[in-house]
Amino acid sequence: MEIDLRKFWLPLAADMERSLRAFSQMQHGIEVSTVGLFGDGFHGSALLFLDTHAHSGDFLRKWKDEGGSSEDAFGRSCSNCPDFEYGIGEFSFPGYPDLYELDEYESLFLFLSTEPPALSMQSSAMRESIFTCFHF
Repeated sequence: MEIDLRKFWLPLAADMERSLRAFSQMQHGIEVSTVGLFGDGFHGSALLFLDTHAHSGDFLRKWKDEGGSSEDAFGRSCSNCPDFEYGIGEFSFPGYPDLYELDEYESLFLFLSTEPPALSMQSSAMRESIFTCFHF
């Protein structure tokens, strides 16, 4: 079975942009510190999460009280997307195959690029949609 993930990038970017714009209108003035995109390749979806400095700090204080560290490899921030303050949306990939029905002996090939142009921060359209919506 072959799955070409490249065909999902442009629809994903458009869905994310719509969701980010809707969020910024409903939650005007919130300063977002972390944006997390979790990809679920088995189920064919991506989930977008946003966190704030205050929420991340509260999370790390609670985590430290439970024996964890107050700092992760990237500094003082919550690094687990599902624990972020806001879950913006789950984006499914229409036409993605049901991998539960994959024959156990069938090979699976995923095609992707290391630099998807629609999701690259080098893309002025992506930078504009993210930085216009939030105060970084």
